[in-house]
Amino acid sequence: MSARTDVSQRSVRRGRIVIRTDADPAIGIGHVGRTLALAEAWRQLGGKVHYVASAPLAPSADAWIRTAGIPLDVLDTARYSDADAAATAAIAGHAPVVLDAFGTPHAYRTVLRDLVPRLAIIDDMGGGGPWSADIILNQNYGASPSYYPGQDPGTGLLLGPRYALLRPEFLRWRARPRRRDGQARRIAVSLGGRSEEHTSELQSH
Repeated sequence: MSARTDVSQRSVRRGRIVIRTDADPAIGIGHVGRTLALAEAWRQLGGKVHYVASAPLAPSADAWIRTAGIPLDVLDTARYSDADAAATAAIAGHAPVVLDAFGTPHAYRTVLRDLVPRLAIIDDMGGGGPWSADIILNQNYGASPSYYPGQDPGTGLLLGPRYALLRPEFLRWRARPRRRDGQARRIAVSLGGRSEEHTSELQSH
């Protein structure tokens, strides 16, 4: 691992982090699901987690976070506005922010990074910069530095499945012995969650 992609354990303090993410009928609740894996791992290491989301927030996502015993603030500002960034930064205080929100505008990422001590972005798609972040995490197969042109010098890139965010109920299967003979007989399909509105629509059909 090169120095550019290595995030030293010594630079990570097990204090409080703020996770900024969203969940609604268009986005679904998948971002909340995978960040809960990060939240649980962080708490197991002795840290604290606080969620910030933008309204409207899917009730199932709200319940998921609160049932885990994690504080949650739902913003009533326009999503990805300067007011959103300022409110998130005010809640974070001196804590780093982890941003997992699909399609965040460049301007929002830039403003938010200027307001918080450290900013990590969880991303899937890549694309043109600027990528204003201290860390970018893309857990997808094939992710490469070429996905992130224009990122700031010194940005840590955590790329590929080795950085996959797996909740404990999935992670425990890693210890189960597996026998392979070269033939696939079963496959597992994993999808991000959807909100109650989509579930009701599907059931009506």
